[in-house]
Amino acid sequence: MLQSLSTLRSMVSEMMVQDSLAVLCPGQSNTIDDVLVKLANSPKFASLNAWLNRNFDVNLNCYVSNGRVIQQVGVDNTLTSQIQVLASIVNYSDHASVVPKVVAGYSVGQWTSMYVGGMLDLSLLLEVVTHRAMFMSEAARDRPGGMVAVIGLATDRVVEVCVKNSDENGVVVVSNFNAVGNLTISGDEEALRASALELKNLGARQVVRVNTEGAWHSPLMKAAGEKFRQYLQGVRLTSSRCPVVDNVTGELVSNNPQTLRDNLAEQMYSPVRWENGMRTVFSFDPKRIIEVGFSRTLAGFGLFIDRSHPIEYFV
Repeated sequence: MLQSLSTLRSMVSEMMVQDSLAVLCPGQSNTIDDVLVKLANSPKFASLNAWLNRNFDVNLNCYVSNGRVIQQVGVDNTLTSQIQVLASIVNYSDHASVVPKVVAGYSVGQWTSMYVGGMLDLSLLLEVVTHRAMFMSEAARDRPGGMVAVIGLATDRVVEVCVKNSDENGVVVVSNFNAVGNLTISGDEEALRASALELKNLGARQVVRVNTEGAWHSPLMKAAGEKFRQYLQGVRLTSSRCPVVDNVTGELVSNNPQTLRDNLAEQMYSPVRWENGMRTVFSFDPKRIIEVGFSRTLAGFGLFIDRSHPIEYFV
């Protein structure tokens, strides 16, 4: 094991619990190239990239050199997941020297949050994230779809439109409950396009296609979730050192190992209940909340949820 990986792991294991800090770990960024550039500027990058190359045949130097992008990452789910997870961990280690009072992660970021909470080590984290992404990409090839961000409409109106445009020929659902008036919908292309047009006509402030490989957190990912469920039976997760928020329920992850595995599998085809999850974070009354991963997406959602709990970020 490379020294930097061991160092990152020991940093987490030796940290004291901080009773005033909450940490948020983002999912894949729409600006993943910028995230990669910032990751490449870290002193830890060379050894982390060497480990990725040896274990997953991934060389990030093919995409970034001398502080600039030389080849765009694109929407490859496996690569973007690996980059974002590593960026979050490196960014976290640079800005926090304690185990948080509570931690939450968005989509694949829930796995990063579980790492921060001490539930698995870095090697296992990247193995799990890679398998998860591969299952999702396979499902996306079998049943193509997409995602659209919808801002400025009430949740019940968006849900109503999705139900209206779903039938035996296609489905579209709310896949991400980010905040009041800030949602994402996912589904089959025809149903997604019909819903997006209708939502725009209803007066949504923004209806924007999200740059993803597939219809994440929708029923189109059911096959991927079931494969992941089987895979997780061989994954050993330890008890967390701090509370970790579950995307599926918006509450804390279950202490029951099988329930936890089931929820982690269901997360792939169920909506991310981020607003509920953030209210769970707020209930711990953290004095400081930080978003890691060279991202400010979750801080932006926070402005829609509760401005009395500002979220710091490092981009």
